[in-house]
Amino acid sequence: MKQRMKDFRQWVKEHKGLLAVAGISVTVLVALVLCARNKDEIDHILSLLKRAVKDASDEDVAGSVSINLSDVTQPVLEVYDSETHTVTQQIPLFIRKLPDNWHHSAAKAEEADRLGIQLAINETLVDPHQRIRTVA
Repeated sequence: MKQRMKDFRQWVKEHKGLLAVAGISVTVLVALVLCARNKDEIDHILSLLKRAVKDASDEDVAGSVSINLSDVTQPVLEVYDSETHTVTQQIPLFIRKLPDNWHHSAAKAEEADRLGIQLAINETLVDPHQRIRTVA
């Protein structure tokens, strides 16, 4: 069973271009059949849209919009939540794994040597820092 699935996946990978063309062709055929079957309804809707566009006055279509920026820049509502607190968390020195083909800086390599830490090519040192988190 597993071999059949592997063979099927391999076949799909080899023929993905043909499968895409076949899928698009089937979609177009289904759309054509649906359009041909509902042609009267589509023509009626298009005529209504054309009539609505023709009846709309130029002023309605190209009307002017005025925006009062003084209203926009003022905050509508200020929210103060007395239950929200911040917590300061101390993050110690740690080693971060970098994405492939990235490498640490020369300064971080010197710092690691001074501390006796062996850094891999795609690793770097992260200095201790504070993290401020908001908790409810």
